[in-house]
Amino acid sequence: LLDGLDEYPGDFYNNTPPSMTTLGGDNQTGIASQFNIAPFDVAVWSSDGQEPLVNAPVSFTVTSGGGLLGATRSSNPAPLSAQTYRTDVDGTVHAYYLQPSSAAIMSTVRVTAGLGQVNFNTTSVSAGVDTDGNGLPDPWEQQYFGTTGVIPQADADGDGLTNLQEFQNGTSPTDYYNGVLPQFASLIVGGAPGADGLLAVKLTRTSDGVALVNAPVTFTVSTGIQQISATPGGASSVSVTVRTDAQGVARVYIDGVLAGTQAVIAQTSSGTQSRSVTLLLNPPPVSDADVDGLPDWWEFKYFGSTGANPLADPDADGASNLQEYQRGTLPGVADLPSGSLSSLRLFTPLSR
Repeated sequence: LLDGLDEYPGDFYNNTPPSMTTLGGDNQTGIASQFNIAPFDVAVWSSDGQEPLVNAPVSFTVTSGGGLLGATRSSNPAPLSAQTYRTDVDGTVHAYYLQPSSAAIMSTVRVTAGLGQVNFNTTSVSAGVDTDGNGLPDPWEQQYFGTTGVIPQADADGDGLTNLQEFQNGTSPTDYYNGVLPQFASLIVGGAPGADGLLAVKLTRTSDGVALVNAPVTFTVSTGIQQISATPGGASSVSVTVRTDAQGVARVYIDGVLAGTQAVIAQTSSGTQSRSVTLLLNPPPVSDADVDGLPDWWEFKYFGSTGANPLADPDADGASNLQEYQRGTLPGVADLPSGSLSSLRLFTPLSR
């Protein structure tokens, strides 16, 4: 059995109602004959709410309204009035709703997981008029862009489909992934960044492993002090969004020499869903070719070569080069002695 137990053969949940939580998608409106923007998103956890249930079967059933359900905002595979999907590694599962052809129809979808149940409601609306005559209904343009006059041949999310094609397909023009998140593969070897501090991941389509081109990926520093940039030596930040290249590879660069253990998260998002991989980075072994207590990288950074005298004090602040390194201060900039400012007092002569 998929649940690893056999107390109730054929019942993943072993006759115990799980904890079910609606994460998003309830009470939304959608254009008639099109998929809703957001999916019906559900979390399924153990009955005590302590852990997610992985690979648990969850059934979505249209109980009123006449719409259909699909795994993605696409008509391939064909949507049906009832679908069963399995939860992800975080215990979540979702389905997209294709609105009926008529406007002002309220639909209800029942979601069941064993003895557990939740319901979603949604209402269809008319596509309405197209005042600018660009083939995109005004409500659709307002829904996704907040205005009319959108260029139908533009590709707002960079997924290779024009805004007009997105409308015709019933997909989102502002969501590259349209509810289908990719697979990640870290290209970090041995926890060490590549040349120029390179960090890279590869994205592939879940269904067939094809590389995703121009796909947006957000890299965020979760632990560590060094920032990242989209190009070597470029403007750095704790969070950078880049797009994949023709091979499906997304790249960012660590700013400077890795000084300690660092973690950078690469993440993709679609609606309420997200998928990520954590890149764990370790600093390279400290090299000290002249065995003077000063790492080679530190000497090159501040003196241009190795061989700096660890006992010298080039900035005459009373701290040797070795002490500057140990303290994390600059060997070429004099540091004010601790407490020197606080020890100053201003005296004003008393007038007679």
